[in-house]
Amino acid sequence: MLQQKSFVIGSDPACDLALNQQDVLPRHLILQPRGEQWQASTLNLRAAAFINDRPLTGITLLHDGDRIRIGSITMTWHEQDLQGEMSTPWLGLLSILLVVLILMSALFVWFNFSGPNHPVNATPATVQKTKLQPDLQFQNLGENGHPLYHIVVPATGD
Repeated sequence: MLQQKSFVIGSDPACDLALNQQDVLPRHLILQPRGEQWQASTLNLRAAAFINDRPLTGITLLHDGDRIRIGSITMTWHEQDLQGEMSTPWLGLLSILLVVLILMSALFVWFNFSGPNHPVNATPATVQKTKLQPDLQFQNLGENGHPLYHIVVPATGD
C-alpha cells in the first residue's frame, strides 16, 4: 500500500506542480494513490484535462505511458517501484543523523579533553589553578539583553 500524499497540479504557486499557463486553473488536477496505483481527477468542473487524448471525467486510473494533457501542456506518466524509493530517503536521513551525532561527539571529546589547559580528570578546582586559564568577569547586560563579559588571558611567557 502506498503512503504517498496526493499531488496537485495547477497555476497556483502553492501546487505541487505549478504551471504558469492561462488555460490552467489554480487547482486544476489532482493525482492520488489508490492501492498500488495512482488515479487522476480534476478539481474543478471547468477544468479541462485529457488522458491519452480522451477527456478526463470523474476518476481515472493511470498506467505507465499515459499522456496527461492540461491546457497546452502534455506530460507522460511513468510508473516506478515506489516501495523501494520511499524507504531510501528515510535511510539516508538516518545515516546523515548518525554521522552528525558521531562528529559532534568526537568534537565534544576533542574540545573537552585536549590540550594542556584541559586535563582529562580535571575537577573545577584543578582547572581554576591551571596557568593559562582565562579569567571571565561579568560586566553588565548588553542592549539585546545578553550578558557582556570582560576576558583576561594570562601571559604565556613563563
